[in-house]
Amino acid sequence: MLPGEDPSPRKLAGSREEQLLTWLVSHTSVDSRHCGLGTLELRVVNDSDRDHRGLFTRFPLAKGDMMLRVPMSCCIMPPEQSLNFMRDLCRTLIQERRKGAQSTWFYYIQSVPSHYELLVTFDPDWYGFRWSRELREAFEEDRRTVQGLLRQLSEPLNALVDLTIEETLWAWCTVTSRSCYHPVFSPSAGILVPIGDMLNHEFQPDGGTERDGECRYYKDGRWYYEFRAHRAFAAGEEITVAYGQHSNVDLLRWYGFALEANPFDEVRVFLSSPHILEDNQLFQNVVHISSDGEPSYLCLRDLRLALASPEEISSKRCRRAILGESISEENEAKVRLYLRNHMIERKTQLESLLSNVGEMGGAKERRAVQEFAKSQLRIVTTFLDGDWSSSPEENPETNQVVCDF
Repeated sequence: MLPGEDPSPRKLAGSREEQLLTWLVSHTSVDSRHCGLGTLELRVVNDSDRDHRGLFTRFPLAKGDMMLRVPMSCCIMPPEQSLNFMRDLCRTLIQERRKGAQSTWFYYIQSVPSHYELLVTFDPDWYGFRWSRELREAFEEDRRTVQGLLRQLSEPLNALVDLTIEETLWAWCTVTSRSCYHPVFSPSAGILVPIGDMLNHEFQPDGGTERDGECRYYKDGRWYYEFRAHRAFAAGEEITVAYGQHSNVDLLRWYGFALEANPFDEVRVFLSSPHILEDNQLFQNVVHISSDGEPSYLCLRDLRLALASPEEISSKRCRRAILGESISEENEAKVRLYLRNHMIERKTQLESLLSNVGEMGGAKERRAVQEFAKSQLRIVTTFLDGDWSSSPEENPETNQVVCDF
């Protein structure tokens, strides 16, 4: 319960969004304009692309202007002494949800979606997992995380009576997709900021930080979570923040959408090798083609080493790869051929994914997967049109490395 709050809940008039705004204003000790609440309008937008809920400004905002301040006492956060921020924040969220109208955060919790469309909620038998190993592995990792969270929250010290996987999944999705950056609790959890977590994403050239928020202290002696404008906004325009520099796999995992023109996206190439990469923590089994279609330094380093001949390894010429240099003309030809062949294969797989994406159930899921596949296809096509997609003669030694999509 917040300081000075009436212990008997009262019903607020209006929609859930209006009730949330009224509740937040009632817990702000100063004029609502001090917190930006008097300048904001929360509404659902229906357009040809998607229906979404967003915050709109009633007045023009210049870059750097305060958009919103939320009292930290209205935020939901794990205890600072916690050893597991994600677990404890999810537990608090489930406990408050179970209280119903008796919860301090009732009007906030009822405004939170009851169902999410993040990658973890996809059908495990979805055909698209056959065509995208990165989506399949991310899905399986998040499923394991949610199942592990259920076990943790069911332990005697954390006991939540009759806890279900559905409740656990809802709490994990809420924290994962809606929490805002906090220097103590992030990146494992963050904090839940009413109203602030309804700010939608907009690309920024520098990538921005997690929801562009920060904690500040003001003259009235209270801590606030503040959001400032990353650019100018006209009156009536939706105000936005940046969620950070994330690939489309991570956007699908954490927020349930992907961007066709995502400058931070990448094509992942999974490697396994019979020699130099085995049991060596310096190297990775995943390398990347960057959004501009260029192989990353790590991609070239690991491929050059994986495709190095025994003679090149024994002569220690492979040290050049660590410096970002080619080992030999023959080795470089193998790398080019390897990348070209597998990018051609990847292009075919992505085209198949796009042609069959209509088999998915939800419109939001279909749109997200389409954006993901289009972005990946753009990167692959850029690579194949670039200098790295040369076509040297076939060399059977390129089969020493296996690429699994």
